[in-house]
Amino acid sequence: MTLDGQHHFLLVTMQNDVPRDIILDPTKGLVYWRLGTNIETAAMDGTQRRVLVTEVGDSYGLSIDVKGQRLYWCNTKTIESASLDGSDRRVLLNTTDEPFFTTVLGEDLYFTDRRHIWKINVSASTPSKQQVGPAFISLINGLAGFSSQEELHAGATNTCSNNNGGCEHVCFPTPEGPRCGCAEGFILRETSSQCSMTKGEFLKGTKYVSDTLSHGNYNTRLKQCIVLPKDMRVVTNITETC
Repeated sequence: MTLDGQHHFLLVTMQNDVPRDIILDPTKGLVYWRLGTNIETAAMDGTQRRVLVTEVGDSYGLSIDVKGQRLYWCNTKTIESASLDGSDRRVLLNTTDEPFFTTVLGEDLYFTDRRHIWKINVSASTPSKQQVGPAFISLINGLAGFSSQEELHAGATNTCSNNNGGCEHVCFPTPEGPRCGCAEGFILRETSSQCSMTKGEFLKGTKYVSDTLSHGNYNTRLKQCIVLPKDMRVVTNITETC
């Protein structure tokens, strides 16, 4: 959805697990997350979903270095890295600190064991950890980095940067270019980027549907539906068409 809370859009559904550590690469129009013991990716419109890295264990703290084009994550014993296409997987550090979150700032990767913050230089051939600041009394439940000296994403653009990609509601940057989407309850015209309400603008019709009952019997009834013009398609599943 947009930052003002409007134009909600369902992208990807998960059946057997809950996605963790959702991160974005707005320059390429890609989204990454951990699901189970795998790291997955998809275009920002929900298409092209695939498994990127397998057998990462019960990992945490997935983070992205857009400038360096790498992913980082940790589990209870290691901190690992891979290219954004899933190749060149490396173990950066073996540790007993049970790292929980990571964030990248320049050439340094910061991680926490929930009580301390550590950093390692990701460009070093054999990275060694260095404690940053004192130990914390309460648990650290998140970690993010920001540099006042360098804006890492300055000048970064994508296919939706110019005039929202020409889309009325939501523009999804994808590797193939911008894709327009409409909020739930709206319909996207195939020949344009405009969205129209599904209610009040189209003809209402009826159709016969059959409900199967017990002992092989069935019941036929009329059900309301919407008759759409030929140049429109439903982009959500909340409205049944005739």
